[in-house]
Amino acid sequence: MLKALVLVGVAAGVLCGCSLSKTKMGLAKESPDEFMVMSRAPLSLPPEYGVKAVSRQAKAQEAENKQWVKNLSEGERRFLKNAETAVKAR
Repeated sequence: MLKALVLVGVAAGVLCGCSLSKTKMGLAKESPDEFMVMSRAPLSLPPEYGVKAVSRQAKAQEAENKQWVKNLSEGERRFLKNAETAVKAR
């Protein structure tokens, strides 16, 4: 009995010393292979990333601006349109 126990202990020691048996038993440390790593496409931002949400205050200001334009005379409206086209032409 003692002889069998010693034999099993020696066999376990020999197996633990062998790198292949360590790998098979899951005791060896496995590092990733840098040549097997897959490359991925670079990250990109969605097209609407720069668009910001419109706040309630901005919506109220826009409504107020529309109301203000309605109260202008015909000459003032023409002047504003000419100014807008001049700015866009730059």
